[in-house]
Amino acid sequence: MPFASSTTSVEAGVRSHSVLVFACAGHFAVHLLLGLHATAALAIEREWSVDYGTIIALGIWGAFLLGAAAPAAGWLADKAGAAPIMVIFFVGSGAASMAAAMASAPASLAVTLAALGLFGAIYHPVGLAWLLDGVDESRRGWAVGLNGLFGSLGVAAAPAIAGVLGGAFGWRSAFLLPGIVTATIGILLMAALIRGIVAIDDRSIASSKSAVGSTSLRQPVKGEVKRALAALGAAMMCGSLLYSAFVTALPKWTEGRILAEWPAADLGVVGTVVAIVFLVGGFGQVLAGYLADRYDPRHIYVLVIATKPVLLVASVLFGGPAGLIAAAALVLMIDIASPSESLLLARWAPANRRGFAFGVRYAAALAATPAGLWLAAAFHDTSWGHNCLFVGLAALAAVAAIAAAAIPRDIATALRLVRRDGAASNFSAIRFRQRRG
Repeated sequence: MPFASSTTSVEAGVRSHSVLVFACAGHFAVHLLLGLHATAALAIEREWSVDYGTIIALGIWGAFLLGAAAPAAGWLADKAGAAPIMVIFFVGSGAASMAAAMASAPASLAVTLAALGLFGAIYHPVGLAWLLDGVDESRRGWAVGLNGLFGSLGVAAAPAIAGVLGGAFGWRSAFLLPGIVTATIGILLMAALIRGIVAIDDRSIASSKSAVGSTSLRQPVKGEVKRALAALGAAMMCGSLLYSAFVTALPKWTEGRILAEWPAADLGVVGTVVAIVFLVGGFGQVLAGYLADRYDPRHIYVLVIATKPVLLVASVLFGGPAGLIAAAALVLMIDIASPSESLLLARWAPANRRGFAFGVRYAAALAATPAGLWLAAAFHDTSWGHNCLFVGLAALAAVAAIAAAAIPRDIATALRLVRRDGAASNFSAIRFRQRRG
């Protein structure tokens, strides 16, 4: 029987690594494919003799479906299993991108971009929940951080790949080749499903290892779950609004700070600085995930969010390089909060509705985008300009920190100590201290 146990352990390890590889590939692919349009439009406007703004506007329905369809995609994965829906994501997104390469008029390009948004809506609610269910509990934070890095790399790669392929072979190749690769990954995932390398649904395994809902010591009461989800939802909404407004204002604000110190700097310098800031934030997610595996994600989440008001105010008070460093640190904090936020949502969301919960989270984040754009524009028109905007965002970040602190201290940390020490008697003492705290 030891041999059988060892074989089972190896098979579980292979499944876990396979889920991680496909999930990271999917996160890279969704951001890559969705980002191709903005750069390809530069060549399309010349070929079709259509205004650039008109070409960009063709992606509006795709952007709408990207958020609107996310809850439905998560719900479908809860019912049918995540892995088959991920096959649909890869094959559908790849096919939509290839169809965009065949577009001959603005109307047909708009339809294909809408299809790309529809299939792209699958990834964030389904892919992330699938990853959290498919990897070992002790590596969930690291896996989520690594997955976030691949998403950032996809965003950074989109303009480069579109530019290189479009310049060498024409804009259609910028959609065609990435689409072929993405669809091929979907076929490989289907083959892995058929061969049993990847399970249709890993929630039965994950739920047995989950920190919440798996132990006979104590189940979280219904009031705790509602309170946790309400507090987490409030923190996420504030964070999404802050992110949208800050990211929108960052390039212009950075330009002003750089030109104040180095008047000879051009647009390329500004763009490079902003790109470096976001790439550093992407790599910071891996570190944040690593820490979330070793400490309570709630503590990390609250601590990181609490630094945001301080950094926003510092960006206003300090000029020159010090202000830029504070803004860069804020982007890092925004990215560092993401793995802990995902782990907390997975911890408190019911296992049979986890995909739907992630879908609602993603849809809400996209819904905050127009409000963030409006805030950036409204505050920029005031006499204080971006300084007024950042002070307002600091107040919003403070509200998010208060909401995050209201998330209940659940039993996850206690259970980890019980497993580590092998002494169930510690659990009662920990619960007693939590009640008194």
